[in-house]
Amino acid sequence: MTETLKQEIIKSLTLLDSWKGKQITIIDRISTIKDNFDRHFTTTSEFILELENFGVRTSGAIARIEGSEIVFQFRTGNIKTISQRENKIVFDIKIKESIFRKIEIEIKNPE
Repeated sequence: MTETLKQEIIKSLTLLDSWKGKQITIIDRISTIKDNFDRHFTTTSEFILELENFGVRTSGAIARIEGSEIVFQFRTGNIKTISQRENKIVFDIKIKESIFRKIEIEIKNPE
């Protein structure tokens, strides 16, 4: 992992932490085809929740999002790319050689 990517991860996770108390949507896609997240190769889960708590465990570098009786986790050490806008963060994650994950987190009504 490059130093630039580490800084992007920190910036994105800091932004996500600032969204506490706001409604967010999480779309989690897992695919067996690299860079192809269409419905034929992908499982998709979607959650809408009020972000109550967010943190990253140092053991395992696991990010944890909590809210509305939902707990969602992902490993930050496997992030390959990040795209970020004011109201949306997209993490592209390589879990294994043939398993890929795309997590989109979007805040509703950013202020």
